[in-house]
Amino acid sequence: MSRVLVVCAGGFGRELAAYARDAGFEVAGFLHDLDAYPGSLDGVSLGAPVLGTTGDYQPRDGELLAIGLGDIALRRALTEELLARGARLATVVHPTAWVAPSASLGEGVVIGPFAFVGPDAAVGDLSILNTYASIGHDTVVGRCCVLAPYAVANGRVTLEDEVFLATHATVTPRRRVGAGSAVSAGSVVFQDVPAASFVSGNPARSRGLPPRPVPSSSTSAPIGRTTD
Repeated sequence: MSRVLVVCAGGFGRELAAYARDAGFEVAGFLHDLDAYPGSLDGVSLGAPVLGTTGDYQPRDGELLAIGLGDIALRRALTEELLARGARLATVVHPTAWVAPSASLGEGVVIGPFAFVGPDAAVGDLSILNTYASIGHDTVVGRCCVLAPYAVANGRVTLEDEVFLATHATVTPRRRVGAGSAVSAGSVVFQDVPAASFVSGNPARSRGLPPRPVPSSSTSAPIGRTTD
């Protein structure tokens, strides 16, 4: 049984700890920056101790980290800092999820309860498919993307790096969503979405909000925003 520490004991972190236990990991505790989140654990039952902060963490042999942050920018930045120190990431797949044998999952990926990953799909490092989220056959999900509960990317979709699909957002087959873009809850994407866009509605249209910065690592080729 692999020993896992969950990074951040907020709402998503506590959910992730439960997913990891169900997946057969030993959840030894949490790393939580109390100074950054004062009072965040008041009255909360974690089921495992807070063992320290991310700043103090030093990797140990045989120990994995599961990143319990849903905010894309924070998830990426903190993970890169921890990896630079030699940390290793856990990929957590809940036992009720269905992942096709021909699909591929990167490091630090989270596949939540009842999620679906279709044949020959690929999920990039650090991406999250939350409860009941699904990606169809031959779909490519980039690095550090977040699919909220019930979000859907249908067959042969490309989600570039750091894309966020909110709850019940749907991307129709063969569409591409550019890096750093967000699709609001309940929206349906029928056309390609440019990088650093915010779209909403059915059909989804640009809402002209200030775009998020395009991830520096992104290219036009496929290669992973919520808070806890």
